[in-house]
Amino acid sequence: MTPITNVGGNIATINEASDDQKATFLSPEFKQKAASLVLDRGYTIPRASVSLETGESAIQRWVIQPSEKRDGVTP
Repeated sequence: MTPITNVGGNIATINEASDDQKATFLSPEFKQKAASLVLDRGYTIPRASVSLETGESAIQRWVIQPSEKRDGVTP
């Protein structure tokens, strides 16, 4: 695995399955920090997406679960 980015001390890596199809694996800590940008620091999802070079739909998923926990909803 090859590191592709280091954001806040969390390294995202690429699984080199093929040249044209690569999957990115992000740590739970990275996802939590991404959600925190939106939930705690007032970032919009598009702004967080650009800042972290991550898709908006991924950040939306990461934001929904912590916000539901804060509201007392269990998965």
